[in-house]
Amino acid sequence: MTTKDVTRNYEAVKTMLFLKAMAEKDVPSGVPFKIIAGDMAVTCGIQFGQSENAFSCATVTESMLKLLGVTWEQLFKDAKENAPKNRPAVFSNMESVLSEIAGDDVPVGETGLMVAGVKGNLFGAAVICYPGFLKGISEKLGSFYILPSSVHEVLILPDDGEPKAMELNMMVKAVNETEVLPQDRLSDIAYHFDGTHLETAQAYESRR
Repeated sequence: MTTKDVTRNYEAVKTMLFLKAMAEKDVPSGVPFKIIAGDMAVTCGIQFGQSENAFSCATVTESMLKLLGVTWEQLFKDAKENAPKNRPAVFSNMESVLSEIAGDDVPVGETGLMVAGVKGNLFGAAVICYPGFLKGISEKLGSFYILPSSVHEVLILPDDGEPKAMELNMMVKAVNETEVLPQDRLSDIAYHFDGTHLETAQAYESRR
């Protein structure tokens, strides 16, 4: 299906929908979005194809919605339903990621972090919007922090009960400034999920 065909058959299009998380300030004009929490937003895209080295997609704009004859609310509902099928969430622990980068002969300490994204590692941070995703993690880990490392992935850190919002915010910001390309930055703020609410880590610790 081509971008021209997109305007003609929504029933086919909706099976190709995926979610893309980004900083609210980076959402282009004319692109509908929903606030996830804090300064993070989610938009919808249409995936035409993916290979090892390429990802073909189009971001859904307000003009495309009119041509498709569908509301943003319906599109977002359909995207949440189909994204987990099209782009299933994948997990790995930080130690295995660091070992892969550094090599097996380099010792890697335990960080307690898990990396969450999608296969292919493109625009995987939106898994936090997948139905039941955060709830499922909390059922295994309890409360946890979310570090938005980029638009492609997030880091999950179990909450040990010790306040650490300020420390995590500083860490996320420092990594963004030194390790993440500007176009891939998702947020400079750490987040928290307590089993019910997704909010900034600072907001969580302030009301606790």
